This record gives sequence, structure tokens and C-alpha cells, in this order.
Amino acid sequence: MTAVMLRVFSVACLSFAFSAIPAESGRDVSSVPAPTAIRDAKKVFLTNSRTYGLAYDAFYSAIESWGRYQIVGSRDEADLVVELAYRVGQGRTWLHDEDYDRHHPLLATTTLTIFDARCNKWLWWAVDRDGVALREKNRREDAVNSAQSLVEEWKIAVPK
Repeated sequence: MTAVMLRVFSVACLSFAFSAIPAESGRDVSSVPAPTAIRDAKKVFLTNSRTYGLAYDAFYSAIESWGRYQIVGSRDEADLVVELAYRVGQGRTWLHDEDYDRHHPLLATTTLTIFDARCNKWLWWAVDRDGVALREKNRREDAVNSAQSLVEEWKIAVPK
């Protein structure tokens, strides 16, 4: 494949991928329906990637109280795998708590990603971004609010 053909193919793939991404938190996502696999699913396996325990608990509780899906204990039982991830970044670099430099702007990103449990194919995601609070307690509260907000976006994308 020539370099030009490779670039055209890459741009086409990226255009297709970004056309399926729902809006960030705070925007109207009601016009972005979730794929059929998400709407038809009955069972979900929830997973946590570097998220505060309280945020994951709020996430789990919000999905449980929604009642749309049965939460199961393993990927093998699930139709969907739903991951909640919290990351802090500086520029293009993701940081760990011990790496924070309070003199440079930081961005916290909480992401809800839904995968097909059988083939691990990415199906849908929503992102909530915010500045990082300097105090640990406030970062945890922000993460809880983001987790709950992302579940609300998912509810909008999946009509009953």
C-alpha cells in the first residue's frame, strides 16, 4: 500500500470512528443512540480502571438502581463489559497521584466505555473532563459526580 493510500485509509477510518463517538459531558447526547448490541443486552459486567472507590461505588449503584441491566460477576456471563476509568493528565501524559505538579494545568478525564463481552469490540463511550482539584477530597467528589453523570449520558443513549 502506498503512503498516500495509507493516509487516505487512515483518515477514512478515523472519520468513521469519530462519527460514532457521543458528545462529551454537558452536551446533548440524546441524538446519539447507542448501538443495537447495547440496547438489546441484558447482562453487564462492570469493571474499574484506576477510579476512586467511591466513584466506582456511585457508578455501580447508579447502574443497579437504573434496573435496565442485570449486573453479573464475570465477563463470561455478560453481554457487555462496562469500564469506568479515571485518569489525570498533563498535556499528553497520564499521571499517577504522586506525579502531580501543582504548577501546571491538569485535566481529569473520567471515561465510561462499553465493550461487547464476546469479542471485546468497542461499542460506545462517553467522557467527562474537568480541571483537577488540588485537594484529594475534592478530586474524589469530582470523580463521583463524573461517574454519575456518565451513567446519565448512557441512559439517554439507551431508550427503555
